[in-house]
Amino acid sequence: DVATYVGLWASSGGCDSDGFMRFLDSPYCMNVPKSEIEAELFADVMVSSQPVETGDLHDVSHLAIALPVATFVLTDARMRDRLRRLKLDQRWSVNVFSMRTLGDLVGTIERL
Repeated sequence: DVATYVGLWASSGGCDSDGFMRFLDSPYCMNVPKSEIEAELFADVMVSSQPVETGDLHDVSHLAIALPVATFVLTDARMRDRLRRLKLDQRWSVNVFSMRTLGDLVGTIERL
């Protein structure tokens, strides 16, 4: 739901909500391969020997949007390991970090 995303954008300090809403409704956003990434991650979650955790499905949805457009992604360690095992980090040229590697993320940003 676009209104939900715009509300989250505004509440997290995002500016130009109208521009953000136009992006969400644009061909650029529609061409992000969200469904492909989401299907691959969801299938891996479902066939994993590890139990499905409460936030896994939300993580899958959020990561499917972020991977093609982000430079850095911060997620939990299990999802970070999953992204690396599936080579989604390499496929989408994104640096994936978890709370365990937060220092590495900070160091990477400081070097920019």
